Amino acid sequence: MIWVSQRQTQDKCDFGMTVDRDDQAKVVRIHIQKVKFKHLGSRGEVALKYNERNGRYGDDSEPLLPE
Repeated sequence: MIWVSQRQTQDKCDFGMTVDRDDQAKVVRIHIQKVKFKHLGSRGEVALKYNERNGRYGDDSEPLLPE
């Protein structure tokens, strides 16, 4: 039997994610691999493009200039 103290379980991360940047396609993919508390989100993946005009990442549906 493996004994785990309360401190060891509290020190684990709440979210686990990986950021993958594809410079040729100019796309950043964010992979959410772990969500400890399900009410705060879910596992998945999102692809974002960098908008050089406003300096933000977003999908293609975002406006080019901030309002």
